[in-house]
Amino acid sequence: MARPRKTGLDYFSIDVDFYQNIKVRKIKMACGPQSISVLICLLCNIYRNKGYYIEWDKDLPFLIADEVGVTEGAAKEIINKSVQVGFFNQKMFENGFITSKEIQERYEKACKDSKRTNVIIREKLNLIRDNSGNNPVETPLTTEETPLTTEESTQSKVKESRVNESKEDDVEKRKKTSSTSDDVFENIQKLKLRYQEKNLRSAFCKNMKITPENLDLSLSQFNSDLESLGRNLETWKEYSKYFKNCIGAGKYPKQKQSKKKIKSPTDITL
Repeated sequence: MARPRKTGLDYFSIDVDFYQNIKVRKIKMACGPQSISVLICLLCNIYRNKGYYIEWDKDLPFLIADEVGVTEGAAKEIINKSVQVGFFNQKMFENGFITSKEIQERYEKACKDSKRTNVIIREKLNLIRDNSGNNPVETPLTTEETPLTTEESTQSKVKESRVNESKEDDVEKRKKTSSTSDDVFENIQKLKLRYQEKNLRSAFCKNMKITPENLDLSLSQFNSDLESLGRNLETWKEYSKYFKNCIGAGKYPKQKQSKKKIKSPTDITL
């Protein structure tokens, strides 16, 4: 009887800058330090069983929570946040699978390095195929093909040069955009920590008539708005002034006014 073919891996590699990954940092900032353990546990289950994906069902949060030692609700929240920031592919998640392009690329490389043959990623889960819907296949040049003329060769080189320049420009733009996004995220998180200082926090709540709970909620929403707009407030003065203006304009929730106590007849003096 033929031995069943193994699809999972015995081990997988992890980037040394895993903790510096902007997606991981966003998950950690939103869900707490235990989120790192949940992410590692998910990756272990993905690579160990199917190799490049795991099925999403109602039991998965419980299984992950039980292995890591967190609550089921926390595990579910971390998984949802991971999808939201793009750590896992959202479209696949909506179809009941947890995977990503990076996971699939790492899986293919691991199989290639271990000289596994006939490794096939299911068509409906494949995230590393080209725009035509097929996995890219290199077609070798045969000796029967007609060689290019000098004029055609020159035109081809000019076109190729223009294409390469365009690609380089796109890469530079993406790098600048990514760098700006990282700078904004870094800066607003540092500025937010100033509001954790006890004296400043107390004075701000008193002056702006806002509860400490609403202050934390407002700061989180404020930072999310800044990040989505890509607006970098470099100084504490600028950050604080803009935040106060938003609170004053009623953009974020303020403390509810307590109802005046109606005196009872026994409290009224004649």
